[in-house]
Amino acid sequence: MSKEAYYFSHDSNARNDPKILQMRSVYKSEGYGWFWILVEMMREQEDFKLSLEGECVWNAFAMQTQCDADAIKRFALDCINRFKLFSSDGEYFWSDSLIRRMKQRDEKSEKARKSALSRWAKKEDANAMQTQCERNAIKGKERKGNRKESKDSIPYAKIQEAFNVTCPSFASVQMLSQKRKDKIKLRWGEIGALDKFILIFSKMEKSDFMKGATKNGWVATFDWLMDNDNNWVKVLEGQYDNKSPGQTPTPKNDKFKDFHI
Repeated sequence: MSKEAYYFSHDSNARNDPKILQMRSVYKSEGYGWFWILVEMMREQEDFKLSLEGECVWNAFAMQTQCDADAIKRFALDCINRFKLFSSDGEYFWSDSLIRRMKQRDEKSEKARKSALSRWAKKEDANAMQTQCERNAIKGKERKGNRKESKDSIPYAKIQEAFNVTCPSFASVQMLSQKRKDKIKLRWGEIGALDKFILIFSKMEKSDFMKGATKNGWVATFDWLMDNDNNWVKVLEGQYDNKSPGQTPTPKNDKFKDFHI
């Protein structure tokens, strides 16, 4: 699981919130632990909500909180009705605070992504202004064999930044080792354009399947994407796209064992 896959912010002084203090006065520290387990479970859901219905729903919550089903049911209903820590429509219950924080995180992430795309576009425009004379001079040096491959001929750093900004739900790329650069070089030869890399990264970020919504909890990584031409082609062609709300894709002719990184 990546460090961002199920991220949500948590105030260090949450224990002093008036509503939580009321809950703690009744359920003590054990209730405080139950509360955060339920919030973490909400974070793992696509809509950040937990169901109140189902034959074994309270048994499932009890298994997570390590108490009996009646106890966690009573606690959850008290958090809804007595302490107003959760909201409910009778079918689901949720944390308004969690939903608000996730919306703020998504807005911040989208703003950062657009800002980065704008910076890259300006850099690309600047590069495109290189004069024909300069390009001819470079080609002449290449023909004479007097020019070594430039370290900037492949935009390693831009690809790294593009992934980190476009894919906040995945483990960020902190280092560009030689092994990573070798794989990026191969993928650059196949993909050949930064905007196409960004498109692939964007499709990764939108895929619940690639972010861990599988029975085995597999999560894609930058290294997996760069490992071979088969992986990025699958992403680009939409084999990991969400089919519909609440559903995740099953890639064609794939088995989970093929996803080893």
